Amino acid sequence: MADRAGGPEGDIRVVVRCTQILGMFSREVRAVRLKDVAAELDLGRTTVYRYLTSMASAGLLERVDEGYALGPLAAQLGALALTDSDVVDIAGPYLRELSDAAGETSILAVWGDRQPVVVRTAEPFDRSLHISVRVGQTLGADAAQSAVFAAYGADGGAVADELAARDGVTAQRVRDRIRRTAQTGIAVSDTVTSGTRGIAVPVFDRDGDVAATIALLGTVHTLPGALDSAQATELRGTAARLSRALGYSGAVAAAGPSGGS
Repeated sequence: MADRAGGPEGDIRVVVRCTQILGMFSREVRAVRLKDVAAELDLGRTTVYRYLTSMASAGLLERVDEGYALGPLAAQLGALALTDSDVVDIAGPYLRELSDAAGETSILAVWGDRQPVVVRTAEPFDRSLHISVRVGQTLGADAAQSAVFAAYGADGGAVADELAARDGVTAQRVRDRIRRTAQTGIAVSDTVTSGTRGIAVPVFDRDGDVAATIALLGTVHTLPGALDSAQATELRGTAARLSRALGYSGAVAAAGPSGGS
């Protein structure tokens, strides 16, 4: 059962084992347990534990109640793979125009394995101080982008429960934001501890599905939370133009009461 890795052959074995562990994840399998990995790889639990903890230290996995889930580095790599999608290729000029017009950082995010992932950003040229977000960063339950994906998804309530449970925030607060987003078509999220504010709207593809979210991120002092502010108007207009560029021909409207139930 021992899996001693030393030298080139050992290094290759380690890569193979890590790949096998990552291959156990799927849309249905969001977390793996030590005993299941040991059985799948036919290895001792002590050896598997070393693999799992090393992968968690590297960011490929993260410890959760159910065992181990995909970590931030895995999400970042997934985001880089998603850069081949149409919306990421097309969105660059739209983000640049939005950022310069609104004077805030603009963000494009797509839905990753379990949460939104940042795939492209733009920062305003004429503002020396602004908030930066790295490509590959995953967004939590309180993010405006999470509310948009949940509001326009098949089961916003289930998404709210999953996001809130994972991040340790109040599920009702997440549900309330999703409901408001479904009614208005725009999400607003304030992070009081850091003084930041995000506003986000959906981007639709030719089939009318949400391909991504586009958002503005600023401080509570520079980015208004009002849904009819100049920045919110710019954001909505940019999302509508980007949606049309993706082939969407419908009207950009609120999700309706079913989206945030």
